[in-house]
Amino acid sequence: IVRESEYNDLNSSATVFTAPARIVGNLSSLMDEDWFELSTDRNNRMIDVTFSSLPNNSPGNLGRWQVEWYGKQCPDKEGVTLSRRNLAINDEGFTYSVPACEQGVYRVAIRVPQSYSYFYDSGEYSLQISLSEWP
Repeated sequence: IVRESEYNDLNSSATVFTAPARIVGNLSSLMDEDWFELSTDRNNRMIDVTFSSLPNNSPGNLGRWQVEWYGKQCPDKEGVTLSRRNLAINDEGFTYSVPACEQGVYRVAIRVPQSYSYFYDSGEYSLQISLSEWP
């Protein structure tokens, strides 16, 4: 288990982890962002992600998280958004894959979508991360 550690609100201060891993954290405020960094060991990989949450569910709270992956886009653009998902409480166990075509650094940011207070939830989120071969 990799727990988020503050200060990790910027891509330059991302919490580093290796796959396979389970990332666990929570957004401590509406403006909090949690960044994590993964390095792939070779070309033509897929980053496989399963999202889950233990929401705080206060009345009127919609409980949403934006999970956005950044890295190299095939063939050679760096620092672009590879995937952006707005995941909700009812997306428990939502699984998807992110292409990692080149060996290198990939980062993920978890934040409140569009910083809307009714989406904020202080409950715990979890990302199960593994690497697989490009299909």
